Amino acid sequence: MLRRVLLSAVAVLVAASTLIFMPGSANALTVTRAELKNGQLRVDGAHAAPGIFVTVTSATSSAGVRSDGSGAYHVQASNFRANDCTVVVSDRQTLSETVTLSGCTPTSTTPPSTNPPPTGSCVISAGAPATYHAGDLSTYFMLTKGCNASGGPVQWAFAAGRIPVGMTGPDFQGQTAGAVSGTPTTEGTYDFTVRVTDSVGATDTETFEITIVAPRPLTVSTATAPAGVVGRAYQINLAADGGVPGYLWSHSAGTLPPGLQVTSRGALAGVPSARGTFTFTVGVTDSRGTTAKAAYTVTVS
Repeated sequence: MLRRVLLSAVAVLVAASTLIFMPGSANALTVTRAELKNGQLRVDGAHAAPGIFVTVTSATSSAGVRSDGSGAYHVQASNFRANDCTVVVSDRQTLSETVTLSGCTPTSTTPPSTNPPPTGSCVISAGAPATYHAGDLSTYFMLTKGCNASGGPVQWAFAAGRIPVGMTGPDFQGQTAGAVSGTPTTEGTYDFTVRVTDSVGATDTETFEITIVAPRPLTVSTATAPAGVVGRAYQINLAADGGVPGYLWSHSAGTLPPGLQVTSRGALAGVPSARGTFTFTVGVTDSRGTTAKAAYTVTVS
């Protein structure tokens, strides 16, 4: 048993010490082409994390493809819908991009002044306006009453208006509720109308309002970094809070322990090769170019 434990520990050490880290100077995701013509989407770009699934998301549609070994990606999709001609492109590793699609004609963004009455007993409950920060993962729930779910969950559909950029929906939540969710990227007040249909065909529509305000301040939330040992694999994943994700990390000042580096994805990692106490500063940049910094001291024995 002892021999098995020791072999497992050695295997973990070897695996950790042979990790391939993206260099700290790696570029963030970029978009070189974004268009939507007659429902045909095409988005091309570069500098995504290699081999990572890149998504293109509007309020009501989503498509994606895995990037190649160099980080290039080419997303194509049919029957793609973007009512406001805006999409968010993200690899969920580095900075996301909010882009306007060329060749796209926006549809009407004004909800009706009054909603038609329900056709049966299925009714959407009126919801209070909500306010979220740009960059915060958010969910707005929509509830119903009197709906027949004997044949499965009620079906939701977008009817008019604008859902906050970066959020999608409406999607079902359980049998009789719905939600609009995601990480909003653009400030503004968004009014949108949704329609629900239950198992017996009863329908109702309701208009909701979500306001997106400025992001919370960007901060580095990792307080300290642990000590290291010469020749032993070391890794700590740095974390940020606030701003508009994704985040891009870098070593901005001071001296890193020899053998360690800060990757663009936020890992302080490597195999320390010299003893001493080292003080350094790391920086993080969000998708809007806002930056924050934090200083660390790491002792290597």
